[in-house]
Amino acid sequence: MKQQQVNEVGTSWIRGIRKFEGTPGFSTEYVKIWSSSRFDAGSDTDLSGVIYVTRSYGDGITGDSASLGDGPSSAQSYEAGQVVVSTGKVGSGYIRINANPNDTSTPYIDIVERTGSGLYDVELKARLGDLSGLSSTPLVLGKSNPGFGLATDNVYLQGGITATFGEIGGFGINETTISSSNNNLILSSSGEITGSSVLFDGGKIGGFELTSTQINSSNDELVLKSNGEITGSNVLFDGGTLGGLKITTDTLETTTLLSSPDGTPAALISASGVISGSDLYIRQVVDLGSGNAVYPLIDTQNGLLDGRNLGRQVIADYNEYYRTNIDDGSDYFEVNSWIFHLLNDSWRRPFRRSTPFPISTGAGRRSGP
Repeated sequence: MKQQQVNEVGTSWIRGIRKFEGTPGFSTEYVKIWSSSRFDAGSDTDLSGVIYVTRSYGDGITGDSASLGDGPSSAQSYEAGQVVVSTGKVGSGYIRINANPNDTSTPYIDIVERTGSGLYDVELKARLGDLSGLSSTPLVLGKSNPGFGLATDNVYLQGGITATFGEIGGFGINETTISSSNNNLILSSSGEITGSSVLFDGGKIGGFELTSTQINSSNDELVLKSNGEITGSNVLFDGGTLGGLKITTDTLETTTLLSSPDGTPAALISASGVISGSDLYIRQVVDLGSGNAVYPLIDTQNGLLDGRNLGRQVIADYNEYYRTNIDDGSDYFEVNSWIFHLLNDSWRRPFRRSTPFPISTGAGRRSGP
């Protein structure tokens, strides 16, 4: 077969020859080249010569011809000026433009790579234009109606991208949000981020620094740690609970209320300085020589109001003193110790008695022996 240019023709190349047949339309014959020779091998201008081919290559063989073109037909006779096109060699490829008005899946431009010496050993790498012919294929991610666009493996763009619908890496796109397929993460154009399971181990949010174990303000005046510790130099809580206590704007109070007709919290501390409670227990830890011991100072449940003040030594020996109900018509106190001291400013008066004796209410005075 004579050709005007054979200088770069290689062996095992496959070429297509398309011929108009009139009423039936076009026919396409494929030929496989085995060798070639030039008429004037030394000429730089005359590149004509002959190619030795297998005619009707692939005739009777079926395959996916979407990117190849028409199916193979039998050998035809050709006139001078007939165009012969290459379908590439292994490792290279070709570009196919299809705007056939009788093909509803057109127009498009295909980038095709030849993968072998067989007629159908080609692979579509990219298509630009009408993608309907690729419906439900991996190149369009299985979409049944892909419309017009670009279908390929990778896209590298410089500049802006504007998209109001579609998907990227499993994230859906619409005019106002980008969201995961299960809506566990939603990024809204209003700036709102919604997530059911979000992990940040660095960066900043609203002036707060993030690490893998804590969130802290830039000046470290508020630190929230993963172990539950909260540190703050100026913290305001005006609601919620703290250790079972209810927080309001000006009180810290129990959720338990006293019975009617009172109805107020069982314990309350207010910003005005008021402390109220249905039961009060205040204790002191002292060492009386045999180790530390707990001594109640105020215990309203047991009816105790102890006036001991360790700083002023109201009671020097720290023994327990109590009142007994001596029903003889007088007000008596019984002291459960053989010695104690009553202080009045700078002087001290000792009393020693092994049996009960009455003491008048005057300061530092006693009656009886």
